[in-house]
Amino acid sequence: MRKQLPDVATMTLTAWFTILLLAAVFALLIKTNLPPVAIFLGALTIAVVLRLTSLEHGLKGFSNPGVLTIGALLMVSAGMNATGAVNFFTEAIFRRIHTVTGAYRNILPPVAGGAAFLDNATIVPMLIPNFRELSLRRQLPASKLFLPLSYAAILGGAITLIGTPANLIIAGLVRHKVLASNGQAPFIRELSIFDPVWIGLPLAAAGIGFIILFGNRLLPERSDGKAAKSHRRLYRAEFYIPQGSTLIGRTIEEAGLARFNGVKLLMVSNADGEEKDGMGKTSLREKDLLAYQTTADGLAHLWKNNDLMPVNTIKPMETRRHNHQLVEVAAASTALAIGRKISQLSSLDHLYQMAVVGISRDGNPVAGVIAQARIETGDNIILEVDDSFFYQNRNEAEFALIQKIPGFKLKRTDRALAATAITVAMVITAAMGWLSMLTAALLAASLMIMTGCLDVRTAGSSVNFANLIVLACAIGLESAVVDSGLSEIIAAAVIGFGAPNPHLALAIIYGTTVIAANLISGASAVALVFPVALSLAGTLNMNFTPFAVTMMMAACPFITPTATPTNLAVYGPGGYRFKDFARMGMPLTIISGALTLLLVPILYPFGTA
Repeated sequence: MRKQLPDVATMTLTAWFTILLLAAVFALLIKTNLPPVAIFLGALTIAVVLRLTSLEHGLKGFSNPGVLTIGALLMVSAGMNATGAVNFFTEAIFRRIHTVTGAYRNILPPVAGGAAFLDNATIVPMLIPNFRELSLRRQLPASKLFLPLSYAAILGGAITLIGTPANLIIAGLVRHKVLASNGQAPFIRELSIFDPVWIGLPLAAAGIGFIILFGNRLLPERSDGKAAKSHRRLYRAEFYIPQGSTLIGRTIEEAGLARFNGVKLLMVSNADGEEKDGMGKTSLREKDLLAYQTTADGLAHLWKNNDLMPVNTIKPMETRRHNHQLVEVAAASTALAIGRKISQLSSLDHLYQMAVVGISRDGNPVAGVIAQARIETGDNIILEVDDSFFYQNRNEAEFALIQKIPGFKLKRTDRALAATAITVAMVITAAMGWLSMLTAALLAASLMIMTGCLDVRTAGSSVNFANLIVLACAIGLESAVVDSGLSEIIAAAVIGFGAPNPHLALAIIYGTTVIAANLISGASAVALVFPVALSLAGTLNMNFTPFAVTMMMAACPFITPTATPTNLAVYGPGGYRFKDFARMGMPLTIISGALTLLLVPILYPFGTA
């Protein structure tokens, strides 16, 4: 028997205030540059002050399991990133790619699979450096690669509860309602980690299929602008193949190390210094030396490859390589190293622990091998150093200029297996119901730190607290929608518009969530639409799970670049414009909506909980 809902004409003053507050939130998010965290905090404060909801209900988002789980998963993803565990799986795939369509076929399915178990907002930034290198080495347009990466992560994130913040928020809200009802709401049940898979998997397959077929034609061929600089300083850089390198036995062409944007291979020689013929086709051996002419960015891309080591180590560093970084220095006229060969610098007792990675003179690479180059005043040198370098050189006696090269860091690959095992164990324990998702994620994050996969500083910086506060506030505003009676009034309007038709109700919930998700964000959208969907399900006496899964699929913002961190992350690197997202995102949204509304009633029946 359906519950009697209030009529729209009987809206209370509290409900009207709630509508005005939500309208103001949307307007400020769309029309101003105010930070979302300030807008949502302000709105929640007003809701509590005006008594649109109680203080207890308004603050419930800050203890919501979904919000807390997102924070823990961000640390788990950071551990996978810091150890290069993701790169370990993708490296073999990237070797086979030579065309844009080949990139789509080989990369997008694994990206979607990874995004299902690692927060999709973190997996995209993890892979951006790999995609940038693929673009450079294979001469593929960046604008053809980065947006499909984002879309694959969004599609993959919808497959499980832990793949995207929106799904976790819905699961947290459902759990709260189940506990609050004390078993008196039979139409709603707690969601498990794989509940969305039966819709998310077909959607991901259809979306990726669409990108493979039409992505190359729909996306523009556009440069990111980095190659347009009129003059760039060139360096000579030298690396050798260390023991255990995965490059051993592969040709330089197979490894993608022969030539890419800003990097030109000059010479390959064996351990005895004998130059090899056929540089691009020769198989690499342990201790082979590779000499390059390269820009600073190209040098950094080579350096962060754990399968290459700088040839010219002046004094070995006592710290592990994942703690090292690159700096560019200019030799001062007062430096004791002036006039000495690079190979002689190790005899200077005062000199720092460091390795010379590359050297440039008057904007050009030095002639001959680096070890025989004599340092001259003004030489630009790129060094591999650790943190002690900055303390020892605080008076700048040797160098006229010191500048860090940001954005490049070595992975702690010796912990990659441990990070992978921790992540797999987290998923299994949550999927089997041995631990709650929150408990499993918190335990995994703790183990990442305890095993050295992640240091405490990186763990803290990996959590975007501003985004978590926005989500917590959105859940607080959801309480205002419920407590003011607005959710039931909207549900009454929907039922009055379409009669008690569950299919139409589902379509309206999908459409409302899609619009809100593309205007603000998927997670915030589902928090605001959730109470309306819940009221609809309760009034129609239907299972709530179809509505929950529909909102999960609708909370995938394909159309706008700013509504999700994944689209925002690729906006700059891909050189995109707003219309590029609309051109690709609209068809994906239509495909997603059609499949969702077709499959959900079949796979998640309306009448059973």
